[in-house]
Amino acid sequence: MAQWTWDSACLRLPTLKNVSAVWQASSSTATASKEHLAKYHFYCLMDRPLFAHERHQLFEQVSSDESLSRIAQPNYVATPVFDGVPDPLEGLPRIGIIRKDKERLDTTSTAFPEEAKGRKRMAPK
Repeated sequence: MAQWTWDSACLRLPTLKNVSAVWQASSSTATASKEHLAKYHFYCLMDRPLFAHERHQLFEQVSSDESLSRIAQPNYVATPVFDGVPDPLEGLPRIGIIRKDKERLDTTSTAFPEEAKGRKRMAPK
């Protein structure tokens, strides 16, 4: 299911197609009322740090939770604790790697907006 979800994201942003990624099942994966959702987090390396508006655009383009594009948004990787209910993924992996030809996303192959909400990009010093 993680591979299918990653492939779906790659259809929306083809430059990701050959980039390796780490996947993690969200803590709400397969929980009551969310059994029908593919709830995964994906992590991949970029060839440079991204500006906030660039991160936001990538998340928006692949139809992902844009709140995770914010640096201040916590994103936990520990196995969740299910108090009083069974773990819906018990015995199944919650994290894995999708290996592709490239280790990093080449950001020159992605069209990013030049400005973010009226602010001009600052050149690196």
